[in-house]
Amino acid sequence: MTAKNTLWLCLCLLVLASPMNALATASEDEDKVEPVFTQTNSDSDERSGVFDAFGWAMAASSAADVASTEWGLRQPGVFERNPLMGNRSLRIGVHVATPAAVWWLTERMHRQGQKKVALIVRISVVAAYGYATLHNLRTLSSLKGR
Repeated sequence: MTAKNTLWLCLCLLVLASPMNALATASEDEDKVEPVFTQTNSDSDERSGVFDAFGWAMAASSAADVASTEWGLRQPGVFERNPLMGNRSLRIGVHVATPAAVWWLTERMHRQGQKKVALIVRISVVAAYGYATLHNLRTLSSLKGR
């Protein structure tokens, strides 16, 4: 699987795992539609666009990290230093599951009123994945000088 395919896979899984706004089924009366699942934001007027943006940034930075890692591992002399991430399937699974789990956790924290902590967690995850991506790219650029 190429880095581009890995990125698309991460994005597709993220989209499929995201909560749906509404799903409806027709009841006996064709005119009446009953909601099966609806997501309501009781604090929708208080919800920050920054919070949502960092949610998507978590997924993007995770995808960038896994893509740069996969790209780097294709280069001769490059290896994964983390022994747990040596397995490719595990590495990709962790990069998909971690942002999804943090998304779910921070959404719960946000709904419970811990808005600042939830935002800090999202910013921290983006920073960590961003650092890993920059490290990968720096390692790859140092190989060109050999």
